Amino acid sequence: MAATSDTSRTPPAELGQPESSDHVPSPNHLRSLGIDEAVAFHSLRNLFDLAPKLGFMSVLSGTGLDASVVMESLRASRVGSPCPLEFSLALLAFALELCPVSFPIHVELDRHVIIDTLRIDFLGRIPSLTQRSARVSYYHPLALTLASAVWCHNPDLAALCAQWNSLAQLLVDLVSESPHVHFVTPHMKSHLQLLVQHQAASLQFLQSKPCLYGNQCHLGVVPGATDSSAVPTYFSLTTPLSNLMHRACTIRSNGMDASPDDAILAIDIRLALEDYYLSLPPSMLGIASLACTYQAEAIVWLHGIFIITFIGSVPETSMSSTHVLRDPAFFSAFEHALLLGEVLPNLLSNMAQAIGLSAMTVQLIIVSSATLVGVLRLFHTTSTDTAGATITVFRPVPQVLTECIRMHRQALEALLQIPARFNAKVLKATAKCLSLLSRDIEALDWPAISRAAHQMTGACLDSPVGDGDLINNAMCLPDEAAAAEGRLAIEALCDPAARVCRPGHLDLSIQF
Repeated sequence: MAATSDTSRTPPAELGQPESSDHVPSPNHLRSLGIDEAVAFHSLRNLFDLAPKLGFMSVLSGTGLDASVVMESLRASRVGSPCPLEFSLALLAFALELCPVSFPIHVELDRHVIIDTLRIDFLGRIPSLTQRSARVSYYHPLALTLASAVWCHNPDLAALCAQWNSLAQLLVDLVSESPHVHFVTPHMKSHLQLLVQHQAASLQFLQSKPCLYGNQCHLGVVPGATDSSAVPTYFSLTTPLSNLMHRACTIRSNGMDASPDDAILAIDIRLALEDYYLSLPPSMLGIASLACTYQAEAIVWLHGIFIITFIGSVPETSMSSTHVLRDPAFFSAFEHALLLGEVLPNLLSNMAQAIGLSAMTVQLIIVSSATLVGVLRLFHTTSTDTAGATITVFRPVPQVLTECIRMHRQALEALLQIPARFNAKVLKATAKCLSLLSRDIEALDWPAISRAAHQMTGACLDSPVGDGDLINNAMCLPDEAAAAEGRLAIEALCDPAARVCRPGHLDLSIQF
């Protein structure tokens, strides 16, 4: 009670006002971290230069900040800097993670330690909700939700990222209702709210659990209501898709096993995705004309959400189940994996921008790749020879499928070059399964496939039995009789004559 009494005697500070002297920073944070000012400035300048094309980081364009202002805050060289120290520390951590430059050797060796230190420092400066006198501004939820977006695919930080975004939502509500918080631009308030809700939908997809804050993501935007301008903004493209991702994550049964309610919901989502596609500006209908990485990401999300409505969001389903290979919904999912693959070269054509991909994009590439692993199982089937022994039969793979697999593998391998942000173990295992199953039967390394499947599924695998046979609990091969019909469906989808649009243009689907 004494603590409560002490706190009550301190008049609450207005939101957005300068913080108290308890949190005055040391004279130079850069020096204490061992970072050269030139390196810090160059990284921050790259971050602000790339921000408009970096998807979720495009929100920085509405803050009115630049590298020079952030550097002043970090040097503590200006009293009352427009950029709070905690946000400056967060921005430097993001810059070192997303925009690595040619660092001096001592910084390169310690870069991730420096990033960890910056992250701990800025998180420790976020005002506690129990401190009535604490200063709260929109920079605090912005730092939290951006941190969640940057690191939520890292398995070591995933649980914390969910907590950061939930706290960001609480703080957004607080600052949005305060008459004392003045946003720099008219759109900053709505963009911050949308960014937090988008990250909540991403976490729901990644972690297969409802958002910690609230039961639903109320995005308040009609699906398909994208900007009609020549260059759509990040928020106009992603907001309807975030809404649909949230709804897709509530589906609990798919395909032939779908409950009536789930089947209706899946159809509703697909119809909304069709409306979204039809609302895209002409400038986005050619793959080569996609101007920003986030535009290519939107196409990945479009087809990725289609896949989820057909077979769910768990990659292991396609890799381990023989039942799914007999489900017509699986072939509809493959159709969208095929179309998703066509945009991957554009998505990864600029690695300086690709390092800023959202975790949702990366996970959807994994889901799409796992779908291709399931398809390849149809071309490696078991049969019985004249002596009654089980043998493995390999069937030629259509050229279109081979090319799609190549594009997915290249994407996975490129993402493996960003291990601090993305789950390297799952990326590596998925890439290995695709690589190994793409080969002729004589070249297959079944023990290696078993190990890769184990990493993907976490299942205990039995040792392979027989020459080239994969018999285990994680990736059972279908028998030839069951796979023959499935291969016909795959070959029909891979037939170039089946396509509606000209090569290089974005299709909504192949079989209308």
